[in-house]
Amino acid sequence: YRPLSRVPAYAASKAAVANFTQWLAAYLAPAGIRVNAVAPGFFWNERTPKLMLNPDGSLTERAQHIMYHTPMHRFGQAEELRGCVNWLLWMAGSSPTQVFSNPQKSDANYYFRIT
Repeated sequence: YRPLSRVPAYAASKAAVANFTQWLAAYLAPAGIRVNAVAPGFFWNERTPKLMLNPDGSLTERAQHIMYHTPMHRFGQAEELRGCVNWLLWMAGSSPTQVFSNPQKSDANYYFRIT
């Protein structure tokens, strides 16, 4: 995860969720319990306009930075999480297999951009 927030607690909490998910999965695996997590990236919500838009409706400097690193050049939408969550639910009903050990990212293709 690449922390872009100016809020250290937010960056620390994202790392903590990833680490706790891995720990809990290892702890509960002997009991046959699988633990997974979804780690959404930048998604549009009711707070987004205040944080990411200037009064004239243009993107703030922070939002422009985020879009620069997002190949689709847009924020994710909540309904786009359905595929990832449905897949996890489908796997929960199948025979126990190891799927992954890291939270599944759903981040509108947010990656490092190499220029």
